Amino acid sequence: MTTFQAAVYGVLYGITAFFPISERAHSEILPVLIGWQQASTQLFGFYHIAACCAALVYYRDDWASMIASTLGVIFFRKKPMTLDERLPLCLAASTIPPLLFQWYLTSTHQLPILGHNILQSAILMFCGGLPLRFLDGWARKSRGICDWTLSSAFFIGAIQCTACVPGWDRITAGICGALFLGFRMEIALKYTFFCAVPLLLSDALMELDGLQSETTLTCAVAVVVCFFASLLAIGSILNRGPRYIMLYRFIVALAGVLSVLQ
Repeated sequence: MTTFQAAVYGVLYGITAFFPISERAHSEILPVLIGWQQASTQLFGFYHIAACCAALVYYRDDWASMIASTLGVIFFRKKPMTLDERLPLCLAASTIPPLLFQWYLTSTHQLPILGHNILQSAILMFCGGLPLRFLDGWARKSRGICDWTLSSAFFIGAIQCTACVPGWDRITAGICGALFLGFRMEIALKYTFFCAVPLLLSDALMELDGLQSETTLTCAVAVVVCFFASLLAIGSILNRGPRYIMLYRFIVALAGVLSVLQ
């Protein structure tokens, strides 16, 4: 893969890492549409590291506050009471189930669950956006960031375990789960992005465990481009919400179906 192609894919995966439009489905459909080879597993690992770093940088104040509060709870042996003291426990409850489930599927060689099929990915790409469209319009959204409990956090973790097929991803699953529980859209987005950090890091560690298949320059360009694309994606969706997501999913899905029929 050329450095230019790695940079273009970096923009793509920087956006799909945080937009509810399915990174996995894009990795199946878009290479066929543009006639390029798929990004290597190693490049995916670097993309996930870049996206993880972007989420850490964007929410650096929140992470610093949570880390300081967690250390205070550990050193002073006190019960978690404030939001910054409770939120790390909630994030653990939301990320441990999908991490364990992913480890199980990987260790038993059951990924990808539905294999590589463009038509299948295109159909799931469209269908995966329907729950988000429905919940965004009809769910009761009145709960705030302080309303997170361990039970609601574990529910998000269980929902994210279903994100193992093209078209249905952890970002979409997390947002839909939070909206179903009655959280406001901005809270659903922020909490899901918090959960994405350890999940992206886990993906990167598994994908980088192997032989080097790309040049140093290609990997460096991929990381930088993906990092800034991820920062822009987080800021954009937080400011505007997931508008037009269903329309975009339909267009990509239709393009995928047409590519198969031709």
